[in-house]
Amino acid sequence: MGNKAENVTAIDRETKQATILHGNGVIRHREFSWLDRNTMLKVVKMLGYSFANGKSPLSYTHYELVQIADKLCEGTPVVPDKPVIKVSEPVTATEAIAGRVERAVADVIADALKGITPTQPTIDPEAIRSMVADTVNAEIVKLNDKVALMERLVRENKPTVTNVTIGTGEMKPITGRTHEKFTDVLRVVAEGLFPWLTGGAGVGKTTIAQQVAEVLNLPFDAEGFCAQSSKSELKGYKDGNGLYNSTKFRERFEQGGVYLLDEIDGANPNILLALNSALSNGFMAFPDGTVKRHKDFIAIACANTYGNGATAEYVGRQVIDGASIDRFVKMDIPIDTSMEAGVVNDISKDALAGREWLNLVAKVRSNVAHYGLKVIVSPRSSINGARLLNAGFTYQQCVPMTFGSGVKPETLNKMMEGITVPAGGAIITQ
Repeated sequence: MGNKAENVTAIDRETKQATILHGNGVIRHREFSWLDRNTMLKVVKMLGYSFANGKSPLSYTHYELVQIADKLCEGTPVVPDKPVIKVSEPVTATEAIAGRVERAVADVIADALKGITPTQPTIDPEAIRSMVADTVNAEIVKLNDKVALMERLVRENKPTVTNVTIGTGEMKPITGRTHEKFTDVLRVVAEGLFPWLTGGAGVGKTTIAQQVAEVLNLPFDAEGFCAQSSKSELKGYKDGNGLYNSTKFRERFEQGGVYLLDEIDGANPNILLALNSALSNGFMAFPDGTVKRHKDFIAIACANTYGNGATAEYVGRQVIDGASIDRFVKMDIPIDTSMEAGVVNDISKDALAGREWLNLVAKVRSNVAHYGLKVIVSPRSSINGARLLNAGFTYQQCVPMTFGSGVKPETLNKMMEGITVPAGGAIITQ
């Protein structure tokens, strides 16, 4: 038994799209080819087609119904008792493309022949050739776009297991999507160096550090820093009874593992000076004695700046002492749009809704760059928006809850220039 026809509320003949009202109030505009066969039966009836040829409506294929609807939208009469070409067996991709181009060419020729009258018995062959060439080229462009989209979807939906080679030459698998800079960071770590990862909020710096620990099979700990952070957060302290209270940094330094110095450019510069001997000389003085650095200790710093002080976007950043910065290898971590798209695809309950939101965020990000706006549109806007759509929020509601939060109206107008936020939201099936 086929699926129940969707609720078609309107048809746009110019764009050849049907307006679908879902049970949860969500409205979608869909091309005919995206609709199921039973819904297409409803569409052709709404367009005025009469099943008067003795042929059961249920015997029409989806392909036939789409062709009928296309013709009716173009104003071309469709005679019910004239057999419609039917695809009776599967065709190859090449055959499908060839058939589509042939149909498009035939449509152009038919349009040209409409102009022939007894007083105008001939037409211009050059005009016909030009019309055919334009139509064929347009069809090829459309097909190439669809092929590119399908190839990208296939790439983004591949199992998220990556094999990486560590410094010993051993290859290890890592689960989850990896940033395009992950391998570079791993190579730096393999040389016994300490990376300072600089990038905007939400680009995946912390994830890179976690995955480094995963692939090296090492423990992972992190500490977020601010101007009020103290040396005791790194070194520990002795309490009133003279007992030493250790820290995660001490454990990783002495026992091995990856330690993430998160938001390092927000730290009090003085406490970072305590790290200098630990990173360069291989030992560090703790309240209970000097400790030698473990051979598997790895320090990774994450920052939004290069340690030169506050910026318009990151006003709470400190000027970090040059001797501290010099202990690290500086690496830029940009937005990895492929990883961003993959994560959105992974978490979206409605893949089409997730992709529409992702494209909207990409356009906003382009406007921000064009106008030089001091606004952060990070991958978190894409990922959080996809999750909000999963929760039943509309596209319109997602804007002020993500990149539009706290933005002045005049700035938001520039961010949204030329962008139409879709109506409705995700279609969530139970």
